[in-house]
Amino acid sequence: RAELAPAKRREIYVEMQRICRDYGGHIIPLFLNHIFAVNPKVKTGSQIAGNFELDGNMNAERWWMET
Repeated sequence: RAELAPAKRREIYVEMQRICRDYGGHIIPLFLNHIFAVNPKVKTGSQIAGNFELDGNMNAERWWMET
């Protein structure tokens, strides 16, 4: 920010961006939409709950796979 010459300042910022791109790590937080799929092999003993993902987080107890 101390560089007042626009061309020189641009060079400095370009070099900083290259260093960040080539050598820096990135953390990109994001939130994906939930995707639900169906398969005729997946069976449940009751109606699926709509209050949380994966049948109210009870999928391990209430779902099974048929062969």
